[in-house]
Amino acid sequence: MRFSDDTGKSWTPLIFADPLSGAVVDLTSQSDTELIGVVESEPYSLQRNLLRLSLRGTTATWTRLPFPDTAILKTVFTDNGILYALGISQLYRSGDTGRTWTTVGPEQGLPRDVLPLYIVKNSLGRVFLETNSRGVYVLEDEMTGVENIAGSSPHSSRVIPNPFNASSTIEFDLAVPRALRIDLVDIRGRLLSVLAGSRAYAPGRHRIAWEPNELSDGIYFVRILGDSVHETVPVLYHQ
Repeated sequence: MRFSDDTGKSWTPLIFADPLSGAVVDLTSQSDTELIGVVESEPYSLQRNLLRLSLRGTTATWTRLPFPDTAILKTVFTDNGILYALGISQLYRSGDTGRTWTTVGPEQGLPRDVLPLYIVKNSLGRVFLETNSRGVYVLEDEMTGVENIAGSSPHSSRVIPNPFNASSTIEFDLAVPRALRIDLVDIRGRLLSVLAGSRAYAPGRHRIAWEPNELSDGIYFVRILGDSVHETVPVLYHQ
């Protein structure tokens, strides 16, 4: 792991006071010396740990933090020090840099049936939450500050059950006829298989049975593609 204090012109290796086992797959900073990292012990595995990294010069020390979900996908700090973390199907919030967590849900303005997909912070310090079928939300620092800034999609999709260990069902609704293809990709975005080749679907609800073959435990994404349709559903497979 390396750091740069000149906007990427040069890089200096970090020296860990205690050896760090695994790969850092996500990193967010609270300050120049305090960071939150997601560490994957094995490639594409469920074994992910949330760590606080403290930097002193070129030396880093780390502390493992508790996390209530089975997987950690992404973390983001707001400018006021609120830490958001995205689990496999739930958004979490911490006001004490990851020591304790609460879920973000209806009490904060996020509908119960919303499936969080991705969080990102822009250059102005605002944190945005992408959802599967209910629009994009901006996450304010206050618990009540979840605001929908984009309309819901007419192509709501889900995988049931999720997580799963044997078989599952891909379910989606269409308001108008669509030609769709359904892919399975890994956490790096690489295509693993085509679950349903491109074909026309009538309006209404559709269900596709799915029984994974030779799939290792881990986090994957079911991707539904078509004309003006691009939806992604995170799934957790665990034998």
